[in-house]
Amino acid sequence: MLDLHSPSLPSRSAAELFGDPSGDSEPLWFKKSSFLRPDFDPESYIADLRSFVPLESLGAELRSHLAALKSELVELINRDYADFVSLSTRLVDVDSSVARMRAPLAEFRDKVASLRTVLDNSLLSLRGGLHQRAEASAAREILERLLDTFHVVSKVEKLIKELPSTLSHGSGVEIDHVEKNILGSESSLHPAENGTNLGLTQSILLERIASEMNRIKFSFSNAKYRIYLLL
Repeated sequence: MLDLHSPSLPSRSAAELFGDPSGDSEPLWFKKSSFLRPDFDPESYIADLRSFVPLESLGAELRSHLAALKSELVELINRDYADFVSLSTRLVDVDSSVARMRAPLAEFRDKVASLRTVLDNSLLSLRGGLHQRAEASAAREILERLLDTFHVVSKVEKLIKELPSTLSHGSGVEIDHVEKNILGSESSLHPAENGTNLGLTQSILLERIASEMNRIKFSFSNAKYRIYLLL
């Protein structure tokens, strides 16, 4: 009869699975490429292996790998050590080479320094011009406000002169031409209406004078603030 059972798989020893500290073979779970990964984390690596690898086996493999790395490092140093030692003997006439390179570098440094000086002077001149321009603009604004204030003062003086000077002399006083312009009539008024119209004219003129005085105060305070900024 045919044997229907499948052939049994070859069994592996604990040394093959977990590694043999005394042997040279590496276990399957120990992969050197894991140490070269950019996201390698020692704590995560050990935590993952502790679930199925004894700590003694893991420590033995890590020590063995460390020893191998040190040996490779020594071989690399020894391989190029002779060339490194003989490097000084091959460096002939270094001082003259450095002297030849120093001259053009010094010349280039002087050119850069002179160019920097020119740029600094140009920058200072530009800043000075901008500052003078700002001062001239502010002074012009102050002058315009002062001229406006002067015109307002002249207007107030004119309004004061236009106030009727004989309001206190009774009802028979002839109405001033300003009052006639405000009331819109140049005809003579009745004596009963004369005092009332003169009082109305005086009130209108006083209100205009007060309004212009407020305008003068505002212009003066604004000009005073601008002058303070210039200083």
